[in-house]
Order: sequence, then C-alpha cells, then structure tokens
Amino acid sequence: MNSTAKKLAQRKLEKIETLRNGEVIVATIGTDGLFAPNDTIPRKEAYELLRPYYNLLNLPGYYKIVMALHTDNTGSEQYTDYLSEARINEIYNLMASHTDNEGQLIPYALGASDPLLPNDSQNNRATNRRLEIFIVPDKLLIEMARTHKLQ
Repeated sequence: MNSTAKKLAQRKLEKIETLRNGEVIVATIGTDGLFAPNDTIPRKEAYELLRPYYNLLNLPGYYKIVMALHTDNTGSEQYTDYLSEARINEIYNLMASHTDNEGQLIPYALGASDPLLPNDSQNNRATNRRLEIFIVPDKLLIEMARTHKLQ
C-alpha cells in the first residue's frame, strides 16, 4: 500500500494520505477539476485525473475502492444531495467502464453533510467540494501479505 500511495503522490494532482498505519490510502480530488459548477457531466480532465484508479481496478482481489463525493452547502439540502448523487453516479460509471470488476467499486453520495471547513468563503466551499477515494486492501492482497507473498 505504501508503494501505491507513493506512486499516486508523485502526480501531485490530488492529496494522498494513508490511514490505519498505511493500510488504507485516501486520495482527495477537488470536484472543480472533475465537473463544471452545478454540472453533472464530467469534464474531459476528469478522465485523466482518474486514470491511475482504473489500473487498480484491473487487479482482481487486490483492492476495494470506496468513492465518497461531497458538495458545499450552496443550495438546498435537496439540491446538494441531488448534485452529489448525480456526480457520484457519473464517476462510478466512468470507473466501471474501465474494468470488469465493478464489484470492487463502492459509491457514496454525501452531499454537504461532512464539510472539512466552514462553508463561509469561496475557498472553504471549494475545499469542501471533493471526491474522496479510499483504496482498501481486498482479500487476495491481505492473504498475500499474510503469507509473505508480496513483492
């Protein structure tokens, strides 16, 4: 997991962190790079931003990828929930189109329910609009690590 995190961090296009002593990778991508304001159709740049994650999906049994999409609180709760749901469905479809292992993808639409910062400025709202990609080891990777078969 550490080598995967280092490879992703080299791109400097998203924030890469690890949780659980390096067992889980969290990539945070601002949705302003993925979608135009109030839009649900991915920008053409979104395909390139997500490219490294397509490759992870093509390693059956290695990873589960949990995707959580957040909005800021601009608009009603109904609107931000709708926007979050529509956007995560688009990201899911985009990711799923690059793999035969759709079961490895788990999408969540969180709307404005979990801001990182108060939604009291344009910069803070931009920070809150994000896609978090949690890369979690799956059964095969865990078994390989347990039996010292990882190289």
